[in-house]
Amino acid sequence: MAGKNLSAVKKSRRGGSRVIAVVILAVCVLVLAAGVAAGIYVTTSASILELDPQSGEVVRSAEIEGMNFDTAAIPLVSGDIVYMGTADSGIAAVNLKTLTIEWNFANVGGALVSSTPYTKPGTKQVQGGVIELNGYLYFGGMDGAVYKLYKQGNLVAKTEIGSPILCSLAAYEGSLIVVDFSGNVTKITL
Repeated sequence: MAGKNLSAVKKSRRGGSRVIAVVILAVCVLVLAAGVAAGIYVTTSASILELDPQSGEVVRSAEIEGMNFDTAAIPLVSGDIVYMGTADSGIAAVNLKTLTIEWNFANVGGALVSSTPYTKPGTKQVQGGVIELNGYLYFGGMDGAVYKLYKQGNLVAKTEIGSPILCSLAAYEGSLIVVDFSGNVTKITL
């Protein structure tokens, strides 16, 4: 994967509205399609809960030790597995049938900046979502790199961007589009 800087974009700062949006997204709620583990799943900082879609009652929950799920990352659901960014351990693949971690890719470099009050520079943060393209998983880290993984969690490639990546990547015509913390837009040809 080769990166090319396309342009510099000034980011607007909207004060409190951005903070509220991040807090709402940090509670990572997802409803799954029929035929898959049907339900609503919610993460807290250290646990995963399944909620009844009708009543909102907790059906089951599991504590996940050693990982902090307080991120604004949008999860990727693929079958019975959900791929999620963490605030301190890279990304995790969670089995929704068992509410257990299938694998964890923690080989993300240390965050270049602290993006949330409960983390600090140097933690292995993934604040943007994971996307799937052509059978591979892609995500950007707060360490300023884009990662390409096999769906089993093994690293295929890493591309240095140089500035933290807080949002999900976008796929466009055989390329990835990356917007980093500095406001740069980078196109990575696959």
